[in-house]
Amino acid sequence: MQIDSETALRAAVAAPSEDEGLEFKLAATSFNKDKLCEYVSAIANSGGGSLVLGVSDAPPRQFAGTQAFGNLAGLRDHVYTAMRWKIETREFNPDGKRILVISTNAAPRGRPLGFGGKFFQRTGGSLRAMGADELRAALAGATLDFSSDLCPAAVVGDLDQIAINRFRDLWTKREPSVAGHAWSDAQLLEAAELTIDGALTNAALLLLGSAPALGRRLAHAELVFEYRARDADVGFAERREFRAGLLLWLDDAWARINARNTVQQLRMGLFREDIVAFDENSLREAILNAVCHRDYEDPSSCWIRMYPARIEIISPGGFPRGITAENILDRQRPRNRRLAEALKRCGLVERSGQGADLMFRRCIETSKPLPDYSSSDAYAVVLELRGEAADPAFIRFLEELGEERGQAFTTADLLVLDLARRGQAIGAQIKDRAVLLVDAGALERTGRGKFILSQRYRAFAGERPQYTREKGLARGAEKALLLQHLEHAGGAGAAMQELLQVLPGRSRDYVKSRLEELRDSAAAEVRGERKKARWYAARAPV
Repeated sequence: MQIDSETALRAAVAAPSEDEGLEFKLAATSFNKDKLCEYVSAIANSGGGSLVLGVSDAPPRQFAGTQAFGNLAGLRDHVYTAMRWKIETREFNPDGKRILVISTNAAPRGRPLGFGGKFFQRTGGSLRAMGADELRAALAGATLDFSSDLCPAAVVGDLDQIAINRFRDLWTKREPSVAGHAWSDAQLLEAAELTIDGALTNAALLLLGSAPALGRRLAHAELVFEYRARDADVGFAERREFRAGLLLWLDDAWARINARNTVQQLRMGLFREDIVAFDENSLREAILNAVCHRDYEDPSSCWIRMYPARIEIISPGGFPRGITAENILDRQRPRNRRLAEALKRCGLVERSGQGADLMFRRCIETSKPLPDYSSSDAYAVVLELRGEAADPAFIRFLEELGEERGQAFTTADLLVLDLARRGQAIGAQIKDRAVLLVDAGALERTGRGKFILSQRYRAFAGERPQYTREKGLARGAEKALLLQHLEHAGGAGAAMQELLQVLPGRSRDYVKSRLEELRDSAAAEVRGERKKARWYAARAPV
């Protein structure tokens, strides 16, 4: 991601995860020029982006300010002399702190950018030189940015004037200063990096191209919409092929989905609330992701297959390298970064890679099944969205709890609550959020890292018996763990301090109550008093 405004800078710093095209460094007083060149190499080889100096590199990130590189013209000259590569530099002063942003475009496909005889890449938070196989793949252009490539023989006349005007209007709406530049169409395209020295990139055609131009230049860059009235139907009730710049058909695609959209009325106590099957913002994000992150080396089309209660969105090519269905909320790696940056400029996405976050939030907030990527493989990303809202009480509970907290839930918070509602395990990477939600009264511990929705929620939903059953099952499991430990201890028995470690997070009084229940059922016994007391399984040797 290239940062071109203070608004974009603040959004990037506040993001919960670091975009693959961003690197934050504190660099309070200085930064090594050779190390800077290595980062320029790595960022260019991963599709372009920015190195940000003056920001702490560990979340939650803070503006700290930097004194590095006071002579920016000299810095640009140094990089060009060392690498024969141009960079952009921008200074911002949020909260009175000098922040330096050093941006680079993507390296051309098949021509990775090197420094000092090595070709660098980022892996997680570390910087390293490419290995032989990785360099071979980079030289073949297998992982670089198709949208940054120039489109051979394409001319400005291949672009649709309506699309260019809309792009200008959208960009001006997001950044009013754009209007003050009074750019011509050619200057607008160059400023948006959709042309390079006047030559059209693939991103320009994908976003603004006329239908005839797409047919001639990029015939496979199309999206096919089909509607079927039943899952079992072989034939479609409606079909439309969109083959033109995205800005020419995005609204039409949504209109066709919305024409078949249904509304579910959910009773919320004395009130009814309308829940649409398919949320507009989520669907637009899903379509943008499919077009923006697809593999354009694959000649297949993007597809939207709509049924009354579900939608499938299919994007050619598997997930980008390093992205899986499991980490899609935590990592971002846009396959066509220049197209993603253009979409960000005109406000269709806040920043590249955040569409999945929005879709998950909306599904949880409306009590719908989570976005399902399980049918994806190495050849296609398949996203299924379902339209049925199942739990109106959960929707109301989230609304009421959010109002009490006076702050919005994070996506991780919502995911934890949804997993607890479904009785599923909460992963280690978000378990810290579960602890905070216990304090908020939304969850309760049931022992050994397990959580259930709180008694307050079950009362809210009229499900006190289910709460009692869940608590009872959890209590039984805890007693079984204590008894198992006592059986293993044998004749040595176990002191209370040792038994507290069997049920971490439980108070001494709680553990003692479970032990007394075991004693009352003749499954365990205590010998000795006070500090010398030890617990034994029944019939343990004396």
